[in-house]
Amino acid sequence: MSRCMMDDHDFEQPGDQAMTFQQMTGMRALPTAGQFLWCLAVICSLTLGSITTFGAEGGVVAQQEGDQIAITIDGQPFTTLHLGKDLKKPYFWPLLAADGAILTRPIEPGEKEHPHHKGLWISIDEVNHSKHWMEREPIVNRGATIEKGAGEKVVIRLENEWLNGDGQAQLRETTRWTITRNRLIAAEIVLEPLVDDVTMGDTKEGFFAVRIAQTMRELQGGKILTANGKTKTKEAWGQPAQWIDYSGKVNEKTYGVTILDDATNFRPGRYHVRDYGLFTVSPFGEGSYQNDMTLSKPVVLAARGAKQTVKLRYGLWVHSGVPTAEEIQKVYEGFLTEGRTENPKKAG
Repeated sequence: MSRCMMDDHDFEQPGDQAMTFQQMTGMRALPTAGQFLWCLAVICSLTLGSITTFGAEGGVVAQQEGDQIAITIDGQPFTTLHLGKDLKKPYFWPLLAADGAILTRPIEPGEKEHPHHKGLWISIDEVNHSKHWMEREPIVNRGATIEKGAGEKVVIRLENEWLNGDGQAQLRETTRWTITRNRLIAAEIVLEPLVDDVTMGDTKEGFFAVRIAQTMRELQGGKILTANGKTKTKEAWGQPAQWIDYSGKVNEKTYGVTILDDATNFRPGRYHVRDYGLFTVSPFGEGSYQNDMTLSKPVVLAARGAKQTVKLRYGLWVHSGVPTAEEIQKVYEGFLTEGRTENPKKAG
């Protein structure tokens, strides 16, 4: 393994362990009644599978209580969005398959191996030298609006501020999350400078990221497949692709997640896909991902005059089994229009 492909640390971790209530929910105190019911639904889905705890109606439901938004699909828990002001960043955790299998790594107190890898999240290092990926500087949620709370999909709009080391907000992130009944999560992201100038430096540490369950990773028999036909993480690392799928086993059954890169983004993203379970896509690492910093292309956003912004779209599809390339491509084509607030423009 070349040093430039390594993350901030390279460690292996034992297989996934049974989780406590606090580990399952990410809570640091006793649950409210609503949180307890959500956790009970997770436990029921893991043990009995067929029990429905949120009523007989189908579809997707988003329900907020305090600083968390719980998402259910067809009455079963799918994920929870964590927004607490004491967190280093907002994140979704856990991600569950239709039968209740948990496809994300547990969040353990005192985690030593990449503790900043939490479920599904957005962050990056080198924002005016602030290291949000490493959680040295925080990303703070300033507001959450459920624009559509039930149906074939739900839509959640987040306003986040990326703070520097002095606590000053230097970047506003507005992300519109759309979650559909087929377990597709689409993120439409707008990054807006709040100071002059904001430089998104060249780094491999970011941007749209998920940390999969330990038993799903390539180190334990997991498999990847890219839209370009690559099947090994070392082959796919740092390469652009419309999509990459990462599949592996949880409790002897196969599941997977697919990251989708919208063709209309200002440049193709490159993938930080690792054998130990980190899985990301980012447009901010042209030099880092090609092991040649002369190819670096930092993005500078100016707040003065006509304010500059970056708009990006990424998706994550959670699935059971191993889909074919044709099946993934069909999901990708649906993603290109799902949850979009503007008409897609042809890339090129």
